[in-house]
Amino acid sequence: MTTLCSLYILTTQLFIIIYIDDVLVTSSCSIKIDTLIQSLHSIFQVKDLGSLSYFLGVEADRNSQGLHLYQTKYICDLLHHTKIVGAKPLASPTITGTKLSSFDGEVLSDPTDYRHIIGAL
Repeated sequence: MTTLCSLYILTTQLFIIIYIDDVLVTSSCSIKIDTLIQSLHSIFQVKDLGSLSYFLGVEADRNSQGLHLYQTKYICDLLHHTKIVGAKPLASPTITGTKLSSFDGEVLSDPTDYRHIIGAL
């Protein structure tokens, strides 16, 4: 699954990211954000969720040092989905020197899960 977002730069200080029906508005000037949200609200049905906390698998935490972005929840969800939460780490996840062939191994009866996991990476 491919995630496609659109980034719009309205001024040098106002940025909008749109993904389907989710909109993220950011700026160093809170007045510009408020003005844009009011304009959008006059045209569309808008629900302001307040400060950014989670968007497209990225957690956001703002403190006195700035904005910090994390993907801890996203990675934990992916590990649970793939059922490898308790797996032990390896230096290399594959055997070195192995030659791969399209004729070896078993064909997946349903590649949907595999495609989902690869798409999530």
